[in-house]
Amino acid sequence: MASDSPPLVTIGVPTFNRSRSLPTVLESILRFTYPKGATRLCFVDNESTDGTLKILDDFRQAHQVEYESIRVNIVKSSIPRARNEVFREAAGTEFVFFLDSDIVAPEDTINRLLGAFKDSSVGMASLPWDNRNARRRAGLLYNAFTAPGGPHTAYKVGNGCNIVSMKAVENVGFFNEKLLVHEDGEYCYRMRKAGFKIICDFSSQGTHLREYKLGPRYYLSFMRDSANTYRELILRGSWAHIAKIVTSVGIFLTFLVAILFPGMLTIFLACCVLLLSMALNSSALVLDDGIHVKLQYRPIVGIVLTAATAIISGLVIFGFFVGSRR
Repeated sequence: MASDSPPLVTIGVPTFNRSRSLPTVLESILRFTYPKGATRLCFVDNESTDGTLKILDDFRQAHQVEYESIRVNIVKSSIPRARNEVFREAAGTEFVFFLDSDIVAPEDTINRLLGAFKDSSVGMASLPWDNRNARRRAGLLYNAFTAPGGPHTAYKVGNGCNIVSMKAVENVGFFNEKLLVHEDGEYCYRMRKAGFKIICDFSSQGTHLREYKLGPRYYLSFMRDSANTYRELILRGSWAHIAKIVTSVGIFLTFLVAILFPGMLTIFLACCVLLLSMALNSSALVLDDGIHVKLQYRPIVGIVLTAATAIISGLVIFGFFVGSRR
């Protein structure tokens, strides 16, 4: 390949029953300013039943001569398995641009993100894309989850709108297909552990076309699936996450000891565990959103998360004692 030729990029789009959002996403892909001849499109569909495959087939027939190739693979898959299928289909290309089938990215996204890889230590570059849903999930705390404009080193990014270097993939490997959620966070963990930088460019952002329906079922399901990720991180020896879990359990145990055996020593022990928990919850290493939390706000987030753990522990202990007296 000549030195002035653009690198070959695979755009990987996992799909499953996305007939409502997919036409808009495909139109946005067509508007990308990156050369189509240097772009391979790979759609991995999880056996859709709503017309998604017809939309993809029509798109392939209409535009296949414009691109290096357009591939539609039908694979019974989860999100991490679909992304791994993209990695396999991306053999021979230099970068993979993951775009979810309900996210619209700005026209210059590929060019913008490829600029981050001028630094050979960068393994992944991303745009933020879920601000609307993040505001709803995080509520008032969301004002703390912001960063200055422009590209910044990140602890973790989502994989809905990001580019991964295939050189990094050769070193880090594929996504963990055991995970139902947070496969992106676990992959970022491995990428950082392998010595690669992760960049998030806050001077631009994608648009998430789908809004989550928040409620008890959403949060319970999210907590259940999150346990899988924490288990994987603990098994891989992430000391920060291990310490965070230990201190959360420690809060409960020290509260229980302080109630059963009141005294200055047990109160002092409980205060030490609370302070340690706040320190860990304020660390970039254990915050899910990493760079999205400004440094000056991290202690506040640490206090809130520790307070929530303490309140839950107190309520559980109170309920136990009330129940035991009946």
